[in-house]
Amino acid sequence: MILFLMISIFTIGVYADPDVQVTVSTNKQRYSSGELVNIYGDLKRDGTPVTNALIAIQINDAQNNVISLRTRSTGTTPSAWSIDITGLISCDASGNPKSTFKRGTLAYFKVTVKNLNTVSERYVTVTINLYDSNQTSFGIAWVGTPVGPNKEFTYLCSIPIPSEASTGSAYAFANAYNKWPQENGIAYCGEKVVAFTITDGTTSSSSKGPVGPGSTSSEGTYNLTFRLRNKPSLGDYHVYASYYQTLATATFDVVWLFADITRDGTVDIKDLFVIAKAYNSEPGSPRWNPKADINVDDLVNIRDLYIVARDYGKTRT
Repeated sequence: MILFLMISIFTIGVYADPDVQVTVSTNKQRYSSGELVNIYGDLKRDGTPVTNALIAIQINDAQNNVISLRTRSTGTTPSAWSIDITGLISCDASGNPKSTFKRGTLAYFKVTVKNLNTVSERYVTVTINLYDSNQTSFGIAWVGTPVGPNKEFTYLCSIPIPSEASTGSAYAFANAYNKWPQENGIAYCGEKVVAFTITDGTTSSSSKGPVGPGSTSSEGTYNLTFRLRNKPSLGDYHVYASYYQTLATATFDVVWLFADITRDGTVDIKDLFVIAKAYNSEPGSPRWNPKADINVDDLVNIRDLYIVARDYGKTRT
């Protein structure tokens, strides 16, 4: 059986400041299970690339669960302007340094942030996002709290290491936002990263890989790469890229089989109904549904119906 899982490329910018433009896109329309997803975009002011900015990125899956929280720079990472991340370690439950965790257990992390303002209190959302050696985002923890002027706050959290996580070098990325990126939250500072090791309990793998998922970018642009899990939720995912009063969004579609039009993990009568509703439609038609165009020929017809009939009764296991 051929499994498909894919991502869309739609780019939408919502601009509060007409002089600032943020874009965000994905590199394909749809992605396969376990496939790498590349998110990219640029930031311009009056048409000129901005080369020292931080873009706050949030990715939500089809169930509206947050699956990634990262901050990317458009060039040179600027200095922290209000809140700084002053410490990040992997540790045990008591906060003592620890760098190796077994699959199926809890990993602990301790992050410290400081309010650089000596007069005003600041509210901060502290996040930690884990990636395994295969660049799969597999865990997120967060807390929101006010931090007094010139004060520090330390967050100790635990995140489960799933049994399917890849062994070897893994990475935790800590970020500090004033609020969620999807709410047009902004990054207070560049992200911090700490490496740790995931083992299967029988070996002490210490294989080294690149310093986490991400990639280089030209000035004025940013990008982020991560891998979908082997059995992600199906349906429309949403990407939010935020910079001050400017928010850009993109949507991508994660599917199991093309014929599973409803993205519920089963090819059944509901999928046939979608085909029937869009039958003989094409782009621009009021009945057009791109998900019903299974063979991607800009027409919903007997060929698409045949594919659903061929896969009828299949269920994702």
